[in-house]
Amino acid sequence: MSMSQEFHAIYEHGILRLDVPLPLPEQTRVTGIVSNVESAATDFAAQDSMSLEEFERQLDELSLDVPPLPPDFSRADIYLDHD
Repeated sequence: MSMSQEFHAIYEHGILRLDVPLPLPEQTRVTGIVSNVESAATDFAAQDSMSLEEFERQLDELSLDVPPLPPDFSRADIYLDHD
């Protein structure tokens, strides 16, 4: 059986030190891909120069067509059955 799990680690003195233990039996063989978190953040920041038109197009793609809430709707309506 194959499973996939993302994890985070710090590279120190030639060893990857995991942030949290993995739920794996001892001696389990694994394979991984190393990605530098800082460079991933830099790549994301580089995409910050999107044009307004492109941003609006992507926003339209993600928008849902849902009916508006009734005018008399209040936050208390959500919690009426949870008292």
